[in-house]
Amino acid sequence: MFDLEQQWSKVTLAGAIVGIVGSLGPWISWDINEAVAALASIEPEATEYGFQGDGLITLAMVLAVAILVVYRDEELIDAAVSAVLGLAVLGFGVMKYNDLISIIGDIPSELQSEVQVSAGIGLYLVILGGTIVAAGGIYGVVQTRRAEAESTAV
Repeated sequence: MFDLEQQWSKVTLAGAIVGIVGSLGPWISWDINEAVAALASIEPEATEYGFQGDGLITLAMVLAVAILVVYRDEELIDAAVSAVLGLAVLGFGVMKYNDLISIIGDIPSELQSEVQVSAGIGLYLVILGGTIVAAGGIYGVVQTRRAEAESTAV
């Protein structure tokens, strides 16, 4: 329990913390001319937070990683699961960012000056956290396999 002796577990836990913060933070913000907003039946100015949608999924995944890294003692399995979950979090973040880019691209050019849509810091943190978790997990798999190979060779 509470095994943070391995370097990969520290990196992975740091990525999970970044992912937790990102999952709770703002993902998308928009500011739209009131007339255009009325036509589209949406709020003229709003921010969508991660915990209002896909952020709950990413939050569950990074919390699972944090719990695995802190409380379990099966290094190879924990590292592999962390890598997979990190890639999934990264995938969700990139998918949401691509959705945002698609939305911006679908806005007619004559309305672009009336509509401001941007990614929030939370979305960037989810992408960063997922990347760090995945990298830490992959590093953990490599490090653990190397240690196992050295211990059997001796």
